[in-house]
Amino acid sequence: MARRWPLESRFNKYVDKTTPHPLGCWMWIGGKTPQDYGWFWLDGRAVGAHRVAILISRGRLPDTGYVCHTCDNPSCVRPEHLVVADSLWNNRDRARKGRNGDLRGERHGCAKLTNGQVLAIRADDRSQRAIARCYGITPKQVKNIRTRKMWRHI
Repeated sequence: MARRWPLESRFNKYVDKTTPHPLGCWMWIGGKTPQDYGWFWLDGRAVGAHRVAILISRGRLPDTGYVCHTCDNPSCVRPEHLVVADSLWNNRDRARKGRNGDLRGERHGCAKLTNGQVLAIRADDRSQRAIARCYGITPKQVKNIRTRKMWRHI
């Protein structure tokens, strides 16, 4: 028969509290997602390790909402670095920290042009058709770049 360990001692086997971390984080050394969030088996299902840290420290999981990292370290399970919040708080926190993922212009995965090419198109006196052939885009796109309907952030 399998021995059932109390939740906290089973959880703490995967928490590194001894290695110094610049922010004082307690690092999860167990299984992780590709985004570096820890996961832990709880009642037959995988649960975020940071959520289990809240469960252990507060006695229950939040019914709704997120468990967010104030330290921005997805592997951290230190309860003092975690806050229960809603999506609005989470989105505002992300924006305040400059992690909104601005995907305009050349940062967008489908972009065919660089910022420098856009500036060159705007300065080019040739016809839209000639420029379009040069850059592998349509004449309409050249017009939209010149009139700032596209790439207006540059």
